[in-house]
Amino acid sequence: MKNIFKNKIVDYTSHLACSPSKRFIALFIDFISMCVVTLFLYLGSYEILINNSSYINKDNTINEEVEYYNNLINETHLVEFEDDTLKERKSIDETVLTLVLKQINLSYTLDDSGNFNNHEPVQIEKYGIANKETDNIAYFYLNYLPSHNENNDIVDINNLTYEEFYKVHFEELGGSLYSELFTTKDDEIIYITPYVASRIYRYIYEDYSGGEDYYYNVINIYRYIFEESEKLVINSQNYYSNHYVIYEDAIIKQANMVNLSFVLTILVSFTLIIAIPQIFLKDGKTIGKSWQGIALISKKGKALPIGLLILRNVFSFLGYLLVSIMIPMLPMFNFSYNSFQVPLFYLGSLNISYGFILILIGIIAIISSIPSLFTKNKNSLIDYISRTNVIELKS
Repeated sequence: MKNIFKNKIVDYTSHLACSPSKRFIALFIDFISMCVVTLFLYLGSYEILINNSSYINKDNTINEEVEYYNNLINETHLVEFEDDTLKERKSIDETVLTLVLKQINLSYTLDDSGNFNNHEPVQIEKYGIANKETDNIAYFYLNYLPSHNENNDIVDINNLTYEEFYKVHFEELGGSLYSELFTTKDDEIIYITPYVASRIYRYIYEDYSGGEDYYYNVINIYRYIFEESEKLVINSQNYYSNHYVIYEDAIIKQANMVNLSFVLTILVSFTLIIAIPQIFLKDGKTIGKSWQGIALISKKGKALPIGLLILRNVFSFLGYLLVSIMIPMLPMFNFSYNSFQVPLFYLGSLNISYGFILILIGIIAIISSIPSLFTKNKNSLIDYISRTNVIELKS
């Protein structure tokens, strides 16, 4: 049993350096094997994870805080939901477009200079006309804030009236295009000018190219105003200190549990697919290397000492953490990263995310492989560090 960990004493000095293409194919075979095994192993570890009491407690906290926030943000009218359960948001693009159509209707009713030129917007009458109640942005600043901004909890209006703050803040967020795209009339809400509104309407329903730039400028400005206004709610003193920090703490701790599960699953997979084959196949050969007929030797042309083999495997394991990016292929993740299931959030108080670590590992792997394209021995940077060569075995 003792001899199983020892390599044969063979002189490899006459063997050729391995070509980059063979190294890549061998790595690809090992990587795919790792992905397959890791995905299946993670199916089991995920079931264990989601039934862990600590994970369940964090999950309950997250869901409670999400439910609380959805009810809160629904009251502001800054976010709309698909139904009364308030679980699925409407896309911001859908909300913005609906608001713009209401704005066009308002602009049409206030137009007294023939800007619409007989292009009456009858196709959008069903959306109604924007006013202080139906315009999401106007509602937030003119109805919601006055009754919820005690002691400037949400935003400091700098001794302005809410009507004044609404107009000043809107103009500030609208930027340099504000005066060209928007206007206001007495106590009316801010709305799209009739000239711009008519061209946007014709662009949407009559394919009028002259309205394209106006359309995208207005849409982008409103999207930005929605996002910035929601940030005011999130950062408000009461919500942030009493709810958001609880949500953030729970999701970070839950994320760390998921990340640890990733790493442990990959470690087991690495042991099965990379480490164990090297013991039985000898000469640092993995399944991929054996398939391609290549081996790993020391700089002296001899079989690789166990110490160097362990060092190589440490570097290899760090590289194979990139298998994590394949986890969203699992059915429960629906082929996408989800902050509640596959979070790449901060690791503890280090302010370093697991996702950042994966990106860093990927960059290092690319840099390490560059020397193999140009050097005589086709060595990577890791080969130089561990003083090893990868060779092609003779038949």
